[in-house]
Amino acid sequence: LIALEPWEALRFAHYCSRLTKVIVNTDVELLFVERYFTKPIEHPVDQLKELFYEPILKNYSILSRELTSSKKSANILILQDAIQNQLLPFSLEDIEALNEYYE
Repeated sequence: LIALEPWEALRFAHYCSRLTKVIVNTDVELLFVERYFTKPIEHPVDQLKELFYEPILKNYSILSRELTSSKKSANILILQDAIQNQLLPFSLEDIEALNEYYE
């Protein structure tokens, strides 16, 4: 389960088991909460820690701002961590090879 926001991960958590591999941006988007939850959980990241075994939880928005002055590349950082933690069926080398192929 890859989520750009903790509430997004919680919204889909019921489809997963405790052993599901999870990587989540911990930056909370209140608009998402208001749209999907009538009574929000006070600490969604803590809830994820209880639901999943060894989730990867980082504030990718802050990391993105530190690297690029924008949080728009948070999704790329999440993807990079997912690949490095072998959560996806391809490697960084596979992506680089595709880039070379299409250049």
